[in-house]
Amino acid sequence: MSEKELNDQESVFVDSYLKTLSPYDSALEAKYSESVARSKAWSWVSEKGCPDNKIHVLNAVKKAMDERSERTKIDSDWVLQELRDIWNADICDIFDDNLNFKPILEWPLIWRKMINGIDVHQLKSKKLENDEDLADLGSIVKTKFVDKMKTMELIGKHINVSAFRESMHATGDFDITWGFEVVDNGNDSKAEN
Repeated sequence: MSEKELNDQESVFVDSYLKTLSPYDSALEAKYSESVARSKAWSWVSEKGCPDNKIHVLNAVKKAMDERSERTKIDSDWVLQELRDIWNADICDIFDDNLNFKPILEWPLIWRKMINGIDVHQLKSKKLENDEDLADLGSIVKTKFVDKMKTMELIGKHINVSAFRESMHATGDFDITWGFEVVDNGNDSKAEN
């Protein structure tokens, strides 16, 4: 039995999902209703929750993602390796023995990749004997790097690490009881819902 072909709406969903990784936004872009986008779209990209009538959409998403990974040579392992290299980068690699920046071409590649911005101000002064010429006094270089704590957060959120789960999808009937504690001027009271 051959796999069902994507219709135009499903094709738009798949293309959008590859860009946004948001089932909700992709469903809206594909002109599904908001209620369908909110309640069903996530299941179309989930191995465990995908309904039988949308398996072909899930398979199209997986195939397109695999093709993109093959084409770009970027996959989740590559992302995690890059984040690990950023986290492990040693600032001493870019300074000389006098604690001056080494020339940028002598920096390890990971430090060059981590540059988020460079601001260079040349300091000039007029020469005493000739007001037309300017003497070069040096420069002030401000270098901005990527945020290492953000890097650690991304490592923790990485799908293969899953140190921080931000959301969870579940289906079925659930009986959920939750509680909280309210502290008011040193008096503790408990409430449950």
